[in-house]
Amino acid sequence: MTGGERRDLDHAGAAARQGFSIDGRYRLDTKAGGRGGFGLWTARDELLARTVAVELFAPDSPRRCQVAAAVRAASRAVDPRLVQIYDANDRFDPPYAVSEWVTGTPLPEMLATGPLDELTVVDAIGEVAAAIAAAHREGVAHLRLVPRMVIRGGAGMVKVRGVAIRAALAGVTARDLTLVDARGLGTLLYAGLTGLWPGGEVDGLPQAPVRRWRLCTPRQVRPELDPELDGIASRALRCVAVGSQVGTADGRCGRQRLLHTRCRPCGGRVPDRGGPCRCTASAPCRLMRTRLPE
Repeated sequence: MTGGERRDLDHAGAAARQGFSIDGRYRLDTKAGGRGGFGLWTARDELLARTVAVELFAPDSPRRCQVAAAVRAASRAVDPRLVQIYDANDRFDPPYAVSEWVTGTPLPEMLATGPLDELTVVDAIGEVAAAIAAAHREGVAHLRLVPRMVIRGGAGMVKVRGVAIRAALAGVTARDLTLVDARGLGTLLYAGLTGLWPGGEVDGLPQAPVRRWRLCTPRQVRPELDPELDGIASRALRCVAVGSQVGTADGRCGRQRLLHTRCRPCGGRVPDRGGPCRCTASAPCRLMRTRLPE
């Protein structure tokens, strides 16, 4: 959590408490995050008789307008892998957004005992990439792809939360939205493979090692990793051609092909538009057919 997010949380409304009714419809139940009354709550939608997530925003926040715009933008991004926005009201005191309530294990908890196996990482990050691509097709970027934004639910279903909203709360902006989210996918892939976070400690994950002022590759941390997957992770962090329209290190963008036209483990051709090769059991193959956001 950034300093900006903490400052907003400190401006919580005193009225927000268990049992408090939001707009006469959403009755707050359990605090799930944040400070004071502000933050994330589970609530009961008394009209539809279902459990929802309600996020309360500080009414005096200097970023109130940006947050409201982000909520509206996030509501346009509809995909099964994205946490869906159901309702919002920036004129209520405090302003709020209602979304689906997702039960599952956040990525930091999954990594609490160490890195994940390769296939689990590739499947999870591939789903995150597909979710972000769906958001980009609606003109919406995430910009805050950190481990706590990824939740793995029942039957392995992956959910991504915080699209646009977390960035607005933190005051994060970017000229090249695709570049930022492509880097975010690369850092998530790195974290899944190593249990470490490139660039510093985040969400309880230790900082990844640096040698001679360069970030260690996943395979330098875990020598047993598949070299193909190590290369994909390294290129994703540099935003180079793991997918289609991605930014380069100097900020330029260009349409790129997939990292390889052929799958080295099985020799099968990887279609230009990201279809599967014959080697469906290979972790590198699964990731190579995932394209980053357009």
